[in-house]
Amino acid sequence: MTTLRFDPARSKITIETKAVGLFGKLAHDLSIVGRELSATVDTEGDGAAVEVTAPVASLAVDGVRKGEIVDRTVLSASDRADIEKKMRGEVLTSQAVIGKATIGAWSKPLSEAGTQTVEVEIVFAIGGKTQRVHSRVEVLCAAEGITAKGRAALDLHALGIKPPKGPLGAFRVHEIVHVDFDLVFTTG
Repeated sequence: MTTLRFDPARSKITIETKAVGLFGKLAHDLSIVGRELSATVDTEGDGAAVEVTAPVASLAVDGVRKGEIVDRTVLSASDRADIEKKMRGEVLTSQAVIGKATIGAWSKPLSEAGTQTVEVEIVFAIGGKTQRVHSRVEVLCAAEGITAKGRAALDLHALGIKPPKGPLGAFRVHEIVHVDFDLVFTTG
């Protein structure tokens, strides 16, 4: 059995939103980061179970997405604060966003260096509601540890979250948001 320790300083999650509606093209697509992640991992035999927690209070607007680039200069400090206040007070009323993934079997042992892609089921829990999603995760095993990268699509309606709207309902956040994760675990 391999012992893995989560490295929060080198790990991150990013939630990407898309604005839609009559004036959706004039609104901002946001990149939101989780800053205070914690995780546990249990490995046994050829499988693993990983649980990642991101406190809602630590979610922060990183910037405006323009294609693959995040522009951190578009929003003013007060705009960011307003968005974060709404996100924490009206949209995500729970204490944390929790993702649990179970990996049934690795294609090669965790102790063997290299990259492998595994299919996982991730259960997201927010405020007592859950949603199961399937994702492909790229796992890079090296002597210093393991990095797991992937993306999952969340349906806000399935989690009991009403997509936020802009002033006068001119736009709203699309009900599907994407969660990108880049998780680093050290061996030891």
